[in-house]
Amino acid sequence: MSIPLETVLAAKKKLRAQIGLPDWLRGIGVGVGIGGAQCVKVNVHSITPEVIHAIPTEIDGVPIDIYSVGDIVAADSEEL
Repeated sequence: MSIPLETVLAAKKKLRAQIGLPDWLRGIGVGVGIGGAQCVKVNVHSITPEVIHAIPTEIDGVPIDIYSVGDIVAADSEEL
């Protein structure tokens, strides 16, 4: 099932308003998810019970995939 991009973007915006800016959040985006459908992708430090409780599995029919990415730091330009 193809989900219109406008619907996915609306779900992303709704999720962002719903969860705010908790310390464990690293980013929210859109893309192709685990099941091959367009989804909202949520990057978190680690997947904890708090994260699972805070993030729904879908919003308005749009799947939400959670990815554990750990700490995100800027790379030293001399290392690039």
